[in-house]
Amino acid sequence: MNKSTIILILINLSCTTNTISKIIAPILDSATTIAKNKSDSIEFTFTDTSFENFYTRFISDSVFQITNVHCPLEGNYSDYDKTKKWTKEEWSFIELDFRDALNNSDDSLSIVQNDLEFFFGSYCRDCGFSFEMRFEKMDGSWKMTRRQENNY
Repeated sequence: MNKSTIILILINLSCTTNTISKIIAPILDSATTIAKNKSDSIEFTFTDTSFENFYTRFISDSVFQITNVHCPLEGNYSDYDKTKKWTKEEWSFIELDFRDALNNSDDSLSIVQNDLEFFFGSYCRDCGFSFEMRFEKMDGSWKMTRRQENNY
């Protein structure tokens, strides 16, 4: 593995750190795995500070956000009634700060990051909602390349 660091955070309230590590470790050699109990707090660290600065602005500035979406964007919005592709004309502003979800969610969360890509996924355990977003560094700049929302 190169200098890129891959961090995978699995939050599973019903498993212990030991159990998760035994399941995941053989599959993801060098990943960091964390199990969160209700009383635990997770402090997240970005592997690339340029992404941290980008993401903070991305979720707070709608013009910046839409100009940093790489189209055609992978993914769509799906619910019982419709499925629609994301376009710049059909865009709903993302205010979600995944860092808040790390300590305030019962959902299953996944984060994978390295120097060229950042992925976040949130999957409701008891409903049909899920949210995924991926960013990639393209020509030295971060761009959103995937947004998938399911609401069933």
